[in-house]
Amino acid sequence: MHRRPFCISALVLIVQNSLAAQTQDSMIDTIHVCYPGENGHLAGDVIHMPIDPPTLESLDAAEQAQSRGAYNIETLIDSGRSDNRVDIVFMGDGYTEDELDLFHAQVNEQIAFMFDKEPFKTYRSHFNVHRIDVISNESGIDNDPVEGIDRDTALDTGYWCSGIERAICGDWSKIRSISSLAPGDEQVIVLCNSTRYGGAASFGQLISYVAAGHSAADWVLLHEFGHAFGHLADEYQTGGPTTYTGPETIRTNASIYDAEDQLALETKWHDWIGESFPEFDGLVGSWEGAMYSSFGLFRPSVNSLMRSLGRQFNMPSVEELVYFSHIGARVIDSHSPQGEFHGHGHSFSFDVVQPVGHDLNVWWQLGFDVIPGSEGRFIYDLCELQLQPGEYVLIAKAQDDTPWVRDEQKRMALFGNVWWNIVIDTPPADRTADGIIDFADLIHFLNDYSNEDPMADLAEPFGEFDFWDVSEYLRLFTEVCPTHGDG
Repeated sequence: MHRRPFCISALVLIVQNSLAAQTQDSMIDTIHVCYPGENGHLAGDVIHMPIDPPTLESLDAAEQAQSRGAYNIETLIDSGRSDNRVDIVFMGDGYTEDELDLFHAQVNEQIAFMFDKEPFKTYRSHFNVHRIDVISNESGIDNDPVEGIDRDTALDTGYWCSGIERAICGDWSKIRSISSLAPGDEQVIVLCNSTRYGGAASFGQLISYVAAGHSAADWVLLHEFGHAFGHLADEYQTGGPTTYTGPETIRTNASIYDAEDQLALETKWHDWIGESFPEFDGLVGSWEGAMYSSFGLFRPSVNSLMRSLGRQFNMPSVEELVYFSHIGARVIDSHSPQGEFHGHGHSFSFDVVQPVGHDLNVWWQLGFDVIPGSEGRFIYDLCELQLQPGEYVLIAKAQDDTPWVRDEQKRMALFGNVWWNIVIDTPPADRTADGIIDFADLIHFLNDYSNEDPMADLAEPFGEFDFWDVSEYLRLFTEVCPTHGDG
C-alpha cells in the first residue's frame, strides 16, 4: 500500500544550562514525527535523539568563512531595528552556486505566503526577514530519495533523522553559527533542496526545516513555524499513548480540561469558549484528541492548522502567536529626547511598532493623571501644560487593543510606556515668583532696573545697566510658553 508523505515537528529539550555544560554533555532532542493519517488529519510518532554538543571548530566555522566572504547576507524585510523585532533568517541547504536563483525564488514564495496569513499579515511590522546564501558542494540533501545516499552539503541536512523516513534534521551548531552573522536570528528557517515531503521544528534551537520543492511546503512551514515560534502543540491524536494520564500541559492549545472545566477554573482558552471565528477555524470549545493521544487531552477547535494542513490557526493559537510577536517587538519602538529636563521649552515624542489594519491606543499622562486631548498623539510640547514650578513625570503610553488577545497576563505584553523627569524652576521673567508671568513682573523688573539692582543686570557688559539688559528681559518675558500665565 502506498504511504502518503510525512510531516515533522521537532521539540528540542535542553538539559544543560550553559554552553560550558553543553560541551561536556549531550542535549536530548525529542522529535515528533507526523504524517497524513485518516480523513486527512495528521498522525505521528515520537522519538528521542541525543544531540552532540558543538565543537569550537563548528562555532568558529561561520566567522572564518564570513571573513573570506563566503556568505552573502541580504535583508528582505526591514521593519526596524533588530533589538526590537523578531528576526527570521532563511538559509538553504543542498543548493549549489548555480541553484541560488532557485533558493531565492523559494524564499520569496515562503515569505509571501507566510505574511499573507493571519496573524502574521497584521503583525508583519514586528518581523525582519534576512536571507543568507549558503552554498553546498552538491545538490540535494542526504537520504534523498532513499536511505544511504550521502551528499556533501553545507548544513548536513537529510531525511531519515534518527531512523524516521521523512524527518529532516541538520547540524544545528553549524546552522546557528552561520545564522548569527545576520543582524538578528531569533528564528531560523532552513529550506532544503528536495521535492520530497518533509520538515521539522525545534522548540529549543528555534529552527524550522522544510523540503522547499514540495507542493505543500508553504503549509508545512507555517505549521512548523507555529511550533518553533508560537510553542504550539500538535492537535492530532496519534503517536502517543491512547489515553493521556499526565499533568496539565504547558502548551496553549492542548489541555486536560474540557470546556466546562475550563470555564469553571478560568484556565487555558476559557475566554474564547462558545464563540465562533470563521477566519480562525470556527467555533472554540473542546474536542477530545490532541497532542498524540485520543483520550485525556482536548484541543480548542475541530481541525486547525496544528491538526491538518491547509487550515487556519484557531483563536487560542492566534492569541499565542500575537503574544509572542509582542514579546519580540515591544509596542513603543523608540523615544526622544532622553534624560532629565529643566524648563518648559522641550518637546517629547515616541514611535510605535504599528500593526496593519488598526491603530494603537496612545495617550499621555502627567504622573497618574491622563492629559485631556492627548489621545493619538506621538509628540507633546511641554509648554501646553502650563506647569507651575516643581518636579514632574511626563509619561507616554501605547496599547494594542486587538480583540485577538483576551488573556489579561498576555495583554501586558501589548502595552508599553516611556517617561521623562521634568523640573520646572521659577522662570527668569517671573520676577514676583508667583508662577505667572504678567504685567506685574514687568513693573518689578523696571523698578529693579531703575534702582540698579544686580538682579536686573541680565546682559553683557555686566556691571552696566543699559539697553541690553532691558532687551534681554523683554526676550525672557515674551519667549516663555504662550499659554503660560498672561504674558
